[in-house]
Amino acid sequence: MKTSLLMLAALVSLQVQAATEREQLRAQRQQIEAEFSAAMRECSTKFQITDCELAAKAQRRTALQPVLKQEQALDLLERQQRAQAQRERVAAKQQAKAQEAREMAAKAAKAASAPAMASSRPAQAEPPKRAASAAAPSRNDVAAERALAASQAEQARRATQRRIKAAQAHEKEVLAREAAKAKHAAPLPLPSSAVQR
Repeated sequence: MKTSLLMLAALVSLQVQAATEREQLRAQRQQIEAEFSAAMRECSTKFQITDCELAAKAQRRTALQPVLKQEQALDLLERQQRAQAQRERVAAKQQAKAQEAREMAAKAAKAASAPAMASSRPAQAEPPKRAASAAAPSRNDVAAERALAASQAEQARRATQRRIKAAQAHEKEVLAREAAKAKHAAPLPLPSSAVQR
C-alpha cells in the first residue's frame, strides 16, 4: 500500500514537473514565433525580401529544434507513464481475478468436502446438504461463465474469419481490375529511331 502511494506521489510530482516544463516550452515557442514575425515584417521593408525571409525561416528552424526535442522527450515520457499505468491496472485486475478464482476454488473444495463429512456423521446430515446446495449455484455460475467465454471466443474467431475472407475477396477483385486494365492498355508506339527500314 505504501509503495503504491509513493508511486502515486512520484507520478503526480512528475506530472506537475512536466506541466511546468511544457509551459516553459510553450513560452519559448511563443517568443521564437514573435521574433520570427518581427523578422518577417522587417523583411517586407527590404529590397531583397526572399533572401531575408529565407534567413528568418532558417533562424526560426534552428531556434525551434531544441524546443521540439524537449517536447518530444516529454511526449515520450508521458507515453511511457501511461503505458506503465495501464500495465499496473491490468496486473491489478489479473490479481483480483486470480484471488477471486482462488476464493471460488476454496469454496468449491469446502463444499465438496462438506458432503464427505456429512456421510461420516449421519446425525448432522441436514446442515451439510444445505451448504452443498448453496455451493451449487457458484458451480453453475462458473460453468455459465466458461460457456459464455467459449461462445464469445467462438464468435470472435468467426468474425476474424469473415474479415479475412472479405479481405481476400477484396484483394482478388483489385487484382482482377488491375489485370483488366493491363489487358486494355494499348502499347506505346515505337520511336521513329527504332524503326528499321
